[in-house]
Amino acid sequence: MSYIEAIILGIVQGVTEFLPISSSGHLILLHDLFDLEQESFVFDVGLHIATLAAVIWFFRDDIKIYINEFFKNPKNALLTKIFLATIPIGIVGVFFGDKIIELTHTMNIIAFSLIFWGILLIAADFFTQENKKSNSKEGRTTWLQSIFIGLLQIVALVPGTSRSGITMTAGMFSGLDRRAAARFSFLLSIPAIAGAGLVSLKDIAENGMDVNLWVLLSGMISAFIVGWFSITFLLNLINKSGFIWFGIYRIALGLILLLWFL
Repeated sequence: MSYIEAIILGIVQGVTEFLPISSSGHLILLHDLFDLEQESFVFDVGLHIATLAAVIWFFRDDIKIYINEFFKNPKNALLTKIFLATIPIGIVGVFFGDKIIELTHTMNIIAFSLIFWGILLIAADFFTQENKKSNSKEGRTTWLQSIFIGLLQIVALVPGTSRSGITMTAGMFSGLDRRAAARFSFLLSIPAIAGAGLVSLKDIAENGMDVNLWVLLSGMISAFIVGWFSITFLLNLINKSGFIWFGIYRIALGLILLLWFL
């Protein structure tokens, strides 16, 4: 893997990890259009660690507040609700994740997932605008909303869905406003990405490094920087135009993939 390929893949990871547009569809197009070398297992884990660092750094001040809140009142703390929302995908991912990906990793499923969840993302955006009683802060997320978002997050194991996309969609349909749904999704990504990384450490320990260290670092740095800007970009954009353009983009990408690989 070259430095250019590592940086390109890092940029794609930084964008698609947080924007509700799905990484799988973009990676397929990238590999096909530019004949990119398949990234290594260690490289893939490294990119996830970089995006994890990006979201932690972005919300570092909020996280300190949420940690203090947890120690004062753990029963109603936002961190407790995030932990609760993470349990479903943690259980399903560990026991059935590989099988689900194996059975659903086809071009048709990826394309239809992009289109279907793109339509629902647009519908959720309209729903939250009509729902005048939407919560204005992710800190007000209820237990029921957390469970609903956590259960829907399981669907993200199907390629083409997008973890951020499904959790933001679920958040808006549950009553959160746009910004609260996005922020809860970002915070929910922390245990999800960290958990996936921990599960992968055993394989890395057994198989060792399968990528040049400097190539790995170049990809991680690009993923971190772009990931940070992606979070900033999304939070600023949804205040103005919401998620409609992301939904339209997903639908267009899904149609392109169907036509491209017919």
